[in-house]
Amino acid sequence: MQNLILLNQSELREVLQQEIQSLKQLIEKQNLQSNQWLSSEEVPNYLGVSRKTWQNYRDKKLLPFSQIGRKIWVLRSDLDAFIEKGLIGKHSQTSL
Repeated sequence: MQNLILLNQSELREVLQQEIQSLKQLIEKQNLQSNQWLSSEEVPNYLGVSRKTWQNYRDKKLLPFSQIGRKIWVLRSDLDAFIEKGLIGKHSQTSL
């Protein structure tokens, strides 16, 4: 059996505003994360690959990265796009 909760218009407006604020915060957090730079040491773990595979990706220029001195940096959004691009199924853009 379900409980029925009755709200007046102002209570409903307040609940909706709270939910909208929560959604905005989630979107902002996601945007901040996608613009986050990961170090070369973090990338293999993020992708679930070995350090050698990550080196091969860089050598083949499969992923964009920035290098400052000996330090390599990659945008999380680029890693996410790389993962999405590798999806196999009806949304896949690649063919065998």
